[in-house]
Amino acid sequence: MYYNTGGEGRTGMVLSLYLMHRYDLSASEAAEEIVQNALKCGVSRRPNLKKIEKFETTKTLGSH
Repeated sequence: MYYNTGGEGRTGMVLSLYLMHRYDLSASEAAEEIVQNALKCGVSRRPNLKKIEKFETTKTLGSH
């Protein structure tokens, strides 16, 4: 998997959505997969579950 040096931004969002789509995971399952794989790579990931769920539902991150 790919990880940049951040922790809660676009990379986590995109990876979460990909895992949800590709492997039919829930938002929390995808986030946990990212966290666990990041730990194996020695980096920190904190996927924002609320943002992931909002995007999955509304297809937007804005307030509209």
